[in-house]
Amino acid sequence: MKVGIIGPLSGNEDEGFRNVTARFVEYLGRRHDVLPLDVGGISSPLFWKKVRDVSPDVVHYMTAPTFSSFLALKGVRALSRSDTKVVMSALHPNCLSVLRNPIVRALVSRMQPDLIVTQSLEAARLLKGTGAQVRFLPHGVDTDRFRPVPAGEKRRLREKYELDRDVSVLLHVGHVKPDRGLGQLLRLQQTLPDCQVVIIGSPRFARDRKYAAYLREQGCIVMEGYCNRIEELYQLADCYVFPRGKTLFLPLTVMEAMACNIPVVSAPFDGITQFFTEGNGLFVARSAEEYSGYVRLTLDRGVTVATREKVLPCSWDRVADEMSNIYGTLCGGIP
Repeated sequence: MKVGIIGPLSGNEDEGFRNVTARFVEYLGRRHDVLPLDVGGISSPLFWKKVRDVSPDVVHYMTAPTFSSFLALKGVRALSRSDTKVVMSALHPNCLSVLRNPIVRALVSRMQPDLIVTQSLEAARLLKGTGAQVRFLPHGVDTDRFRPVPAGEKRRLREKYELDRDVSVLLHVGHVKPDRGLGQLLRLQQTLPDCQVVIIGSPRFARDRKYAAYLREQGCIVMEGYCNRIEELYQLADCYVFPRGKTLFLPLTVMEAMACNIPVVSAPFDGITQFFTEGNGLFVARSAEEYSGYVRLTLDRGVTVATREKVLPCSWDRVADEMSNIYGTLCGGIP
């Protein structure tokens, strides 16, 4: 089967959209003839020439379902064969505000792809209100790269990154901006004296340097820049914390932490509650008090941690197999 995959494909894989798109290209490429299409070139005639010349069986767009995304897929449909199927992965909550506009809903209803894949119950409700066919599917996680390590390796990694072996490391990976909910991590740093908050900041988007400096002044460690061995930071950590902020429905970093079998304390994102059950080291916090309480519980070794077991069904191989089955059903059984 010929599959065109549209998404962000240039630069380092230090951001969720970029990482998810690259992995779909990689793993689906083992099963199909995949044409990667970098969305950065979507305004170029060459981009559209590729779509027309390759004439794929399926075109799959990894995007926030904005009005322009629906418009782009309408263009894909116009240039493709009449039997080409068009799929959208709605990976970002931007759609929630866009689809509440009645004018946008009316326009989008005339530009529907054959299927929209999402991770959010609320997004599914709004998308179905436009007449869309919707299916739930998580993105995957590399369970070979992200894996637990023994205590001795954890100590070695602490030394490598010059972290105190006698404190508990609370890790967060994401953008260093106030709208990412990092105030919750700051509160943990201030109220849990035996803990060290470590924030790995992505360089892909603009960051607030003043805010990063403030976090450092308050005792947090903020590492900025691309880290090509990011799995080691998860492996040395004692707990992963993801506060509420503007983010994906299903934060990829939460899944990476779970694959390393460390405890996770997360905000109640749709994707978390849709695909995973709480317990065995996975906590969903709905208040500042719950964050502190759950973190303390994990550090006191008051829980049995089996987060890796929860995320294994979301390995990239399994997700790619499921996506392949979806393509085959849409295309009437084309292998």
